[in-house]
Amino acid sequence: MIWCRFDDAGRPRYGLVEKDLVIPVDGDPFTSHRREPGEARPVDGLRWLPPVVPGTFFCAGMNYRGHAGQDPPTRPEVGYRANSALTGHLEPIVRPADYGEPLVAEGELVAVIGGIVPRRCSRAEAERAVLGWTIGNDVSARAWQRSDRTFWRCKNSDTFKPMGPYLVTRTDPLSATTTVRVDGAVKASFPTGGMLFGPYEFIRAMSRYITLRPGDVLWLGTGDTATMVPGQVVEISIDGLGALANPVTEERALLAMENNQGMSERPAYIHHVNFPTTDPERTIEWYAKVFGMKYIKPKSNTKVVLMTRGNFDLHFTPVEEMDRMAPYHFAVEVEDWHGFLAHLRELGIRHTRPITRPENNSMFCYIHDPDHTMIELVYHHRRQFPPPMEHDPAEKAREVLSR
Repeated sequence: MIWCRFDDAGRPRYGLVEKDLVIPVDGDPFTSHRREPGEARPVDGLRWLPPVVPGTFFCAGMNYRGHAGQDPPTRPEVGYRANSALTGHLEPIVRPADYGEPLVAEGELVAVIGGIVPRRCSRAEAERAVLGWTIGNDVSARAWQRSDRTFWRCKNSDTFKPMGPYLVTRTDPLSATTTVRVDGAVKASFPTGGMLFGPYEFIRAMSRYITLRPGDVLWLGTGDTATMVPGQVVEISIDGLGALANPVTEERALLAMENNQGMSERPAYIHHVNFPTTDPERTIEWYAKVFGMKYIKPKSNTKVVLMTRGNFDLHFTPVEEMDRMAPYHFAVEVEDWHGFLAHLRELGIRHTRPITRPENNSMFCYIHDPDHTMIELVYHHRRQFPPPMEHDPAEKAREVLSR
């Protein structure tokens, strides 16, 4: 079975992947579930979440000879990572603003525990303990790894642990190949099963001291690495488990805002835009019910209709007729994509087919107001504000992920 976890109108939900559809379920992979085929939705357009949020996030370091170098470990030893660093398929990896070096991608096989593992378990019990497998990218900031006393930021910064896209059961990935690509080019490739200590050896060793529980994950190390910088797309693939892809962005603009530097000459936001209307009363009613905007009575004798929602304003100038050749168009960002589309359906307002931009996990579609002004509805998750780039990272990521 191929499981996934996705955002359903603001709440996490499990689903089963069947070809190009996701069948939502009531339940989860660890207890019981009931399929909801009437709610099936296309894979395109989903916001992917990590397939599991572990109770404990275990990780194996230096578990391949190519990565361990001349001083390989002599026994299975396990470490820990922070759940706060987890992020999903197609979500951005954000390089911290005060880190200027390339990041390092480490493609890893991840074992997902399906039940309580008995202490001092046998090999057979260790094998039965694994519910399934997924893919991880152990993003690392090597300069911090060398300078800091712990891995608190070099391995655990927010977004540094992409995982997904699927949880695949009833498969054996140990005979597979792990491949790391950057902008579509292969940068690392190694036998997935070529570990110094296999997953079941780790589980047996851990069970001597630790109780493993359903949902715990064990990241099993990497055989080779690749560097990546903002503007690139990194993809980890393991035969039979799919491909985990993430664009790389940076946080520099956010740091500038915190330091209040270099921002004085930039506008904080657009205050309002102005559009024509042939029927002010109809316009007031429509924008109130669709966007929750309020009419502001003007303090002067102007005939302009003033509407506000607090975080954005619209002004409408009465006209006798619309200029059909004018490209009237503006965009509104919505926070709850599925909820807002359901709101439109309740109002009987039609929208175009939603389109996904996978490089930044955004979606958009269009509606028209009564005067045929085109309104683009946009949804972004965890919007980042990278500095201007010479190339268009969105177009580049779209090209890479479509290969």
